[in-house]
Amino acid sequence: MSIAKWIWLTPLLLAAYALAYVSWVPPHAVLVQAYPMNATHFTAYVNYTTVYIAQAGLSFYGSPAEAQAVMQYLYSQCRYVAVDVLNATQISEAEQLWTADVYCTSDGSMWLWLRWLPLRFTAYSGYVEFANATNATAVTPVGTFVNYIPAGWYLAPSTKAVFRVPEANITLLAYSTVSRPSSRHSRPSWRGAGPTRAKPPRLSPSWRPSSQP
Repeated sequence: MSIAKWIWLTPLLLAAYALAYVSWVPPHAVLVQAYPMNATHFTAYVNYTTVYIAQAGLSFYGSPAEAQAVMQYLYSQCRYVAVDVLNATQISEAEQLWTADVYCTSDGSMWLWLRWLPLRFTAYSGYVEFANATNATAVTPVGTFVNYIPAGWYLAPSTKAVFRVPEANITLLAYSTVSRPSSRHSRPSWRGAGPTRAKPPRLSPSWRPSSQP
């Protein structure tokens, strides 16, 4: 694997998003040939080792129908996958678990950070941080946001600069979905918080992710 150089923007995309940030991937993330295994894990084969890749801080509590919808979405979004590995655990002689920040794109025009999936599917539970960025617009696969934008990596198409939000002059908020809402119509609560990083799971020697979402 090698550090990817993100140069896929077309002139048309630059014109369309000239006044907005586009969700992007961190420059230090690494491309990997990985495929969705279930709603929270990907699988890859790296250096003769089977690797299970889990998005840090993300859980799924959906029904089989919701899981099917999620898998269809992931297959459509995740033609290319990049990872920023936070922790690697050897679970057998030929298997590893990577806890990572996982980024997907269908065509290179913008990237989906899997930590944002609770913004699209209520069956997910996790933390999505928001930044108070006045007069800023962010275009992402999970929606377009104005003034309050999800914390993460972005591209400024006009300058081709890649940067992380929040920066020092942007107020950070946290949109928390610690557990699945009891009603489909209930809304998660807003509360001020700093960045939260989930601890990697404790694994028994026989641990394996299920192929079922």
